[in-house]
Amino acid sequence: MITQMVIDDELVEIHPDAIAKYKAGQATWMKQNKVEVGTKVKVTSVTKAGQDGWCNNFTEEMKKYVGATLKVFGLNDKHPERGLALDTKKKELICYSFPYFVLEVIK
Repeated sequence: MITQMVIDDELVEIHPDAIAKYKAGQATWMKQNKVEVGTKVKVTSVTKAGQDGWCNNFTEEMKKYVGATLKVFGLNDKHPERGLALDTKKKELICYSFPYFVLEVIK
């Protein structure tokens, strides 16, 4: 079943094969980089909703974190296609979920 999201009044469709590929890619990336809750990552760039099977939206607020180093707050185990939740240390919103392919692990 194709996943549909409305982003900025535009319908974005994500094919199940793309979602499966995203999930596998994120799992491999996490294993190779030993990513877990608490791992520090740098947000390296912006992306579009649905890019490469990522089932989320890269909001205007999230763009402010490009270049920032944040800690992984959650792994979204039940829905890894939504990306990795990063702690933005904001009181009104604890985290945003970013796709693994815009993240760089900080050692």
